[in-house]
Amino acid sequence: MNLPDTAAPSTTFDPDQDYYALLGLLPSAEANVIQAAYRALSRSYHPDHFEGEAGIAEARMAELNHAYAVLSDETLRQRYDEARAERIAQGGPYFSNQERDNEPNFDPYAEDWAVAIDYYPDLEEINQRFHRISWRLSYGFRAMVLELKQFDQGQKIADEIYDTLLGHYFGKDEQIRGFAKSLLERELNEPLAELNRAARVFGEAIDAARVIERISERFDIPNAHDLELISAIQEGDWALVKFLLEGKDANPDTTDLEGRPALELARSLGQSEIESLLLRAGARAPI
Repeated sequence: MNLPDTAAPSTTFDPDQDYYALLGLLPSAEANVIQAAYRALSRSYHPDHFEGEAGIAEARMAELNHAYAVLSDETLRQRYDEARAERIAQGGPYFSNQERDNEPNFDPYAEDWAVAIDYYPDLEEINQRFHRISWRLSYGFRAMVLELKQFDQGQKIADEIYDTLLGHYFGKDEQIRGFAKSLLERELNEPLAELNRAARVFGEAIDAARVIERISERFDIPNAHDLELISAIQEGDWALVKFLLEGKDANPDTTDLEGRPALELARSLGQSEIESLLLRAGARAPI
């Protein structure tokens, strides 16, 4: 497949457009990874492979071509990055459930990825976590692993992606970043999109406690200590459970992702000591 010419002098960019996200990448992506991601997505939208409406494929290819024209030109990419340096990016391409952003039916990575995970099966677990957040992140992760040939560095690459993702879309505030990380781990896209909007609007003036409380109420999300309590129960960490309950930081009646109360979870895992701690803290016994 022929690549488009690098950006001509007349090529312009819109700093409000996230060209990296269109390619499933982040600003830290190396030039060869950008090229690999562009090639893969272009094949996905090629008329020989794309099964949707021709107009959708043409629109997606126009977006990809423009993104690649900007990011493949060193000077233009630098100007684009500088224009966006002081702003928090709009995360629509990653935290969107819009039908127009459905994943292409053709996966150009399929064959090579099948070989990779045959020898490094942990890569697919990481890939699936990214895919549940956004198919674009899955594309970007696989592009990095396959292009850089770092098959034994999957978790390191994933950690770098998460760290860059948090700063790029949620800013510098540690509380906001921690809340975003917990939402990412639970794959809660709608609250992530709202948190991204709040981070962009308020910037460095963000009131983290106010924003976290409002989003938690709106989307019925347990607080960070409640999430920590569930995790401690799952791991059998008696000391941490005791610490969280005695400090009254966590709700003893909080539930896990499947809606099971903490007490029921502890019983199902045979955690009798933790069950006793929960009852003493006031957890309601199942009827």
